Amino acid sequence: MPSNEQWDELIKNCTYEWTTQNGVSGRLFSGKNGGSIFLPAAGGRNDSDLIGAGSDGYYWPSTQYPLGANGAYSLYFHSGGTDTDSYGLRFDGFTVRPVSRN
Repeated sequence: MPSNEQWDELIKNCTYEWTTQNGVSGRLFSGKNGGSIFLPAAGGRNDSDLIGAGSDGYYWPSTQYPLGANGAYSLYFHSGGTDTDSYGLRFDGFTVRPVSRN
C-alpha cells in the first residue's frame, strides 16, 4: 500500500478532477509524465453500514497514526476536495490500493 507521504506526493504533483468512468464516480489523478490513476469513490464501512459510496473515497495508506495504536492516516476525497490529513480508526472499512514496484 502507498505510504501517507506517497499519497501526499500524488496530490501535490498531479492534477486531479472529479469524474465518472464506466458509471463509477471518483478522482482521476494525472501526472506530468502522462500517467494517470482513477480512484473510485467507493465509500467506506462503519460497522455494518456502507457510508459515502459514490460520493466519498476513503483509502488506507501503510502509515500508522503516531498518536494511537488504533488510528491511521487516510486519503479522503469527495467532489469538492482531497485530503491526506484525514484520520480513521484501523477497524473502519476503508479501501486499500495495492502498488507494486516494476
